[in-house]
Amino acid sequence: MPNQYLLRRLIRCGNCGRSIRHQKHTPAVYYHCCKSSANKETSCPVDDRFYEKDLERVVQNDLLEKLRLLVEADERLHQTVASAKGTEKNLRFRLDQIEKRLKQISLSRTGAYERYADGSLSQELYLAERDRLYSTADILAVEKEKLEKELVSLIRSKNQDMTDTVQKAQEVLSASELTNDMLLFFIDRVNVYTGMRAISVPFIGSGT
Repeated sequence: MPNQYLLRRLIRCGNCGRSIRHQKHTPAVYYHCCKSSANKETSCPVDDRFYEKDLERVVQNDLLEKLRLLVEADERLHQTVASAKGTEKNLRFRLDQIEKRLKQISLSRTGAYERYADGSLSQELYLAERDRLYSTADILAVEKEKLEKELVSLIRSKNQDMTDTVQKAQEVLSASELTNDMLLFFIDRVNVYTGMRAISVPFIGSGT
């Protein structure tokens, strides 16, 4: 269809934020900011022409690179989940046990100090007990952090929106040619500025 060009509904002036005109009745198709045509005092890119082929190349390269990074990150995430030691239920149980143990250690430290303060525990025994409890707490804190990371990875791997987005990214990366619908799924807008700087703004879209 004639109006289904690749960057349809995406190109915006980086200064005023308005959609900029797709000028196609010329040998080389380009975009330009309509506001600058009517107001020469504006800070918009006055009379600048952003050629379609150049913008398409910049946007495609930028998007494909980001999608490759997304897919690679998802693969690493699944590898992390696969190497995890348990299910979400088991991870939460182990975290709960560690929390209870850390609270017990805190109470034990307080109790040891109170016994030292009232003279029923020597300084030497108190310091030894204190150091032992701190060492145990440090080990548990490291284990807790590791389990929390595993739990976050497991929860993220179950996120259906992310799964759908990664699947769409894989489809785009394997496509022989990009379409406007593909770009609209991932990109909210593309801001252009003087000097042909284009900034695409990806987002986790619904395809609408």
